[in-house]
This record gives sequence, C-alpha cells and structure tokens, in this order.
Amino acid sequence: PLPDDLRLLREQYGRAGLERFYDKRLRGHPGAKVVVRDVRGNVRRVVREEAPQVGEDLELTLDVDVQRAAEAALDEALQRHGTPTAGGAAVLFDIRSGEILSLASAPRYEVRRFKEPGYFAGIREDPRRPQLHRAVMAYPPGSTWKILSCFAMTSPQSVPGGPSAVLGEGQEPVEALPSGWTTVCQQRMHRNQRSFTCEGFHGRIGMQRAIERSCNIFFFRAADKIGLGPLKLWGQGLGLGQPIGIGIPSEQAGLVPGPDYKEVAYLRQGRSLQAWVERLHDIQQAPVFDPAAFNAARARLSRAAFWYRN
Repeated sequence: PLPDDLRLLREQYGRAGLERFYDKRLRGHPGAKVVVRDVRGNVRRVVREEAPQVGEDLELTLDVDVQRAAEAALDEALQRHGTPTAGGAAVLFDIRSGEILSLASAPRYEVRRFKEPGYFAGIREDPRRPQLHRAVMAYPPGSTWKILSCFAMTSPQSVPGGPSAVLGEGQEPVEALPSGWTTVCQQRMHRNQRSFTCEGFHGRIGMQRAIERSCNIFFFRAADKIGLGPLKLWGQGLGLGQPIGIGIPSEQAGLVPGPDYKEVAYLRQGRSLQAWVERLHDIQQAPVFDPAAFNAARARLSRAAFWYRN
C-alpha cells in the first residue's frame, strides 16, 4: 500500500491555520495503478490498483458577517488608538453550545499573498508581529482575576467540580476571609523591596467596594492572608491553565501559578543559565570561531540571566 503521508508534487496542502492543522484529513489519499503496456502503449495487464480516498469535510461554526465585523472593528481600533507594536483580538461564541462565531486577530496576514515578492519578509520584520494569532494566545487576566479571587477568598475549600484538592502535605485547611474583613489602601504597598500600586487612594475598604473600585491593594493583601493555594485551585477548577479543546491550532493553555511556582521556575532558569554558559564556552574554545553562533548564544545567555534574576 501507498504510505499514509504520501503527497503528490502538485497537490495543494494547508499552509496555515485550520487548513494546516487538519491537512492530512482534508486531503484524503491519492490512488495508484500499476499496469503493463506493450510497445504501442496499450495496456495489457493491470498489476495492481489502489483506489483514491476522498478527504473529510470540515464544517466551521464561524459566522462570516460577524467575523468581518470583528476584524473591521479591530482594525479601526488599532488605527485610532494603537501603538506601533499594538495588536488585539476578539472572540465571540454561543454560550449555549460553545460554538465559535468569531475568532479575529489584528494585525494579520493573507496566506494568498505569500507568493508576492517580499510579502513574507515584510511580515517577519513587522514590529506588530502579524504572524501571531492573538485570539488563541495566553494573556494575563488582569483585573478580571479579582472576581475569581473573591470566590477563593470566601469559599477556599469549595472548588468547582468537587471537593478541594489537598493544598499541600501537612498544611492546615485554609480559612475564608472573616466576614466584613477590610484593609487600608493608600495607593501603594511595599513588599520585599518591591512596590505595588493602585489606580486610586481608597482608604479603608472592604470586598464589595474593592470590586467596585477595582482596588489592587485590597486584593494583594487578601491574597496574602489566604495564600496562593486556594487561588490556584479555583483557577484550575474554572478551567484556567488548560486549552478549551475545540480543535483550534496553536491554542495556548496558559499558566495558573501556585505556591511552589517561583521555586520551580527559579531552578529551571538556573539550569538554562548554566547550559548557555557552557554553550558559550564551547563556542569560544572551538578550533574555528563562529561569530553568528557566538552572538546567538550570548543573546540567549543574556535572556536567561534576566529571567534568573527576576
């Protein structure tokens, strides 16, 4: 039989997005016929014949009109308010069925123009990075995380989907914030030689007004009081830190850090730093010096050192 990954030279194939992700299933499988011909070119005998297989159909739930409207809105917003490196995304889905109606990213590129001279090079050099599909990237949740924090702070042991997981071996159950718990927001908080700020000066503040004012200081101190364990469990219980599983290529799962995240990340960055130090040493000791490899390794070493320090 013909190999499963066989592709004819002139056969079209998916180069990006869903077409590339589902390419093998969409293309199907070519057929083949082996025959014996005489000197006049007439077929005398069929040695073997393998019928082609038609590819599968892929039905999208995207609404073309909604998609175009979302892309136009993003383009206009970036033109009016965007910086030279700004980008944006818009996702609209049916909350009842989970069907994606719009998955827009801006700026973007057109696959059909890849054959134009200089088009692909222009995409790679564009500081706005149009090759990134921002609608499926992992982004910091910002102040929307504060709402989730309220669940963890008031019901730390009641995680969605079942009882709370163990927070840590030997760790005592976490108590919720006392009813009516308040703190003082003076627009700035210092911790471990670092300064954290708030958009306002809110004075004595409780949870309800902290939500209304989106007070950073309240949620910083409330998180300190209950610890990161309940925040991580509630985030994971609500589906954060994992892909939503709708078959979209390049979808990023994101990360929900916990109490041991800093320690694990610190060790990982330390190993990376040591590896690039050794790599740079090997390049310098090589019989033939490679300037390009040296500069690339030095850049990676500098980046690893930055993350190790921070």
